[in-house]
Amino acid sequence: MTGTRCVLSPPSRIATISCALVATFTAAAAPAQNPVDTLPTNYLTREANARHWVPVQFAPSRAQSTWDSSVIAIGTRTITRVSLRPDMAQTAGAMVAHSIPLSMHMSSVGVPAPGHVSALSYSYNRGSDRTQVLANTNVSFPAFTPGGSGPAPWTVAIPIQPFAYQSGNSLQIEWDVGMPAGGSTSWNWFCDAERFDPDASYGYFVRDMPRNACPNSGTEFAGDVGGPGEQLHVWFSSLAGTSRPAVMFIGTSQTSFGGASLPMDLSPYGFPGCKLWTSIDAMVAGSTDASGVLGRFGVYLPIPFDPNLANLRLYCQDFVLDPGFGGGVRASDQGIIQIGNAVPRRKGKHLYTYSTAINDLPEFKLDLVPIVGIN
Repeated sequence: MTGTRCVLSPPSRIATISCALVATFTAAAAPAQNPVDTLPTNYLTREANARHWVPVQFAPSRAQSTWDSSVIAIGTRTITRVSLRPDMAQTAGAMVAHSIPLSMHMSSVGVPAPGHVSALSYSYNRGSDRTQVLANTNVSFPAFTPGGSGPAPWTVAIPIQPFAYQSGNSLQIEWDVGMPAGGSTSWNWFCDAERFDPDASYGYFVRDMPRNACPNSGTEFAGDVGGPGEQLHVWFSSLAGTSRPAVMFIGTSQTSFGGASLPMDLSPYGFPGCKLWTSIDAMVAGSTDASGVLGRFGVYLPIPFDPNLANLRLYCQDFVLDPGFGGGVRASDQGIIQIGNAVPRRKGKHLYTYSTAINDLPEFKLDLVPIVGIN
């Protein structure tokens, strides 16, 4: 009821208080103001091509969303509210009303471009102006049944402490969903999101087949590889436990090393069941994660901006010292690192974790970002 005047006669203190109450309830009943733009830009009136569930579905959970400056059109602006909307096109079935205890941080100065975001650490990617804009506040997500055309309404509006975004920078929101009073849980609810599928010329990291690690089951791998001027981060899990000495060998050949053929059986050297899968042209030493059960050892390296590195293929393998296993060494199977071409800048990156153990180590990563309304 914007524009309504409150006039009580004769004027009195009670009349003044009454007018103030009228104004308060009128403001509370007024419809929420629509966002002025979105992250990424130009999604106010169009549905995005994907959906996601963190930070809207699981508690506890953490997500770190980074948008490239090329998809931010709000200019230098003080942000006072962010909004989310349910997914319309990718979800079948009703979404369940619920509320979560949410904390949020925002940063822009010094935030890496999505192609340079590390998948090994949340803290590595944070900007120098990182600010808490929401502190453990209960946020409600209403019930919603997808159907129809076009995007869903902005049903989740979150007032935040003002954050000064500086134009020309990436923008990052870190979402932390706390533990509900009843313990960890989840609800069927998905927010609208845009997936920026990597161009065919992006690099990649895969595990070669046949799978042949020691131990030969239970180990995992993941990685993200860009092109020249971007980043390379790859890891294997060894199941060796925490803080174990580890090394990653990186080579240019998977067929020979030092005159010997690959793969090389390491049983004669006291490591039964293990093989060397790659030549050793470089190595990175360190230790497995200080927490968790995977015995994960990862490598994070910048790829020099050298066109000669485009489309280069490398091979890698982790070795982890573990006195309680076999010959005292756990070895991964072979990883293939394919460096990409000179590619367009990645537009978004979403790291997330949903489990009862939220720490600095992301569990998952996607070239995807939620659609976020901005005021």
